[in-house]
Amino acid sequence: MNWVRIAAWAGLAALVLAGLHWWTSSIEARGYDRGRNDAMAKWAQADLARARATLRQSEVNREEETRREAAKQKEIDHAQEQRRAAVAAAARADRAADGLRGQLATFLADARSRARVPADPGTAGGSPPVGGDLDLLAELYRGADARAGELAKALDVSRAAGHTCERLYDALTAHGR
Repeated sequence: MNWVRIAAWAGLAALVLAGLHWWTSSIEARGYDRGRNDAMAKWAQADLARARATLRQSEVNREEETRREAAKQKEIDHAQEQRRAAVAAAARADRAADGLRGQLATFLADARSRARVPADPGTAGGSPPVGGDLDLLAELYRGADARAGELAKALDVSRAAGHTCERLYDALTAHGR
């Protein structure tokens, strides 16, 4: 019976050891699972924080792009207004130049008619002909006037474009103005 008793005690000890092993493994597994779950929760919170930061940055970028587009459109509208004003000023200048050309034509016609009338009735030839010199001066004036008009128009256009470009650059690079 000693044998049976030793076998019973050994079986009981084996069962106790197996139970202890199962119980400690269960505790370790629960601790591992808890640690793993805690780590995953922290990772999820970090991912959520990164997603929120990315969303906030996207909103800031969208607001900045909206501000830039509004500034750009404002400058485009201002440039078109300046262009219309420049075209109107050029038209007024053309009308004034036409009036001056008319006055010049009247002056030339008057000078030619005077050149044909003798300056002194006692002289047979009258005054020397002035038509050639006067026509040359008139043509030089017309050419200079036309070129000045072209240069003025080009200057107006380039000046307006330069100012628009400068304002647009300032508007697009201004942060928080």
